[in-house]
Amino acid sequence: MKKLVLLTLALVLAASTLAAADEVKIIGNRSQGNYCPWWGAGHAAMRYMALWEKSEIGLTAGGYINKVEWENNTANNATFYLVRAYFGHSTKTELDLTFANNYYDTPVQVLNAATKTVSGAANTWWDMGIDANKFEYNNTNNLVFEIRWRGTSPNAPCWSGVGGMKRMWSFDDAATVAAYRFGQVQYLRITVAPGSGVAPTSLGRVKSIFR
Repeated sequence: MKKLVLLTLALVLAASTLAAADEVKIIGNRSQGNYCPWWGAGHAAMRYMALWEKSEIGLTAGGYINKVEWENNTANNATFYLVRAYFGHSTKTELDLTFANNYYDTPVQVLNAATKTVSGAANTWWDMGIDANKFEYNNTNNLVFEIRWRGTSPNAPCWSGVGGMKRMWSFDDAATVAAYRFGQVQYLRITVAPGSGVAPTSLGRVKSIFR
């Protein structure tokens, strides 16, 4: 009887482990190349924000956004300086020109890098290298992503798409209001790990119950 119970619980554990696997999602649509936010030529800084609605993200559950990847529109090799990135929840369906108004809660910084290089062949993905287990997306609200950089760099166009007013920027990393906002949506690939609501389990813990 004990072996049967252990086997049953082990199968349940295996199923829950599979259910808690990372989700990889491509968000936005891919229809046009765009310099932003990696528009370095002729500009010394940028504050950029993108928005996606929950339905556009399409996750089965919330969790930690641990990887952000961009797809190169052309072959790129451009280094940007003082690169910072933030995630936050939002109730907006289109971006307000005032950056702070788009956050439903306090933004979470997921990157603070002295340099970040956008590199790779055209139509290949590059990993931005954000910090893991920093921002937990609740899969209830919409999502905003902000990037700031400062320095002299070339351009590095990546793929984006058309949509509502879901991309905006200013050529000033300290700007509070965007100078430009367009009917575009950012095209990204994200990896989402199980959130804090998923309890850690192991077969050893199951066995310990019956000792």
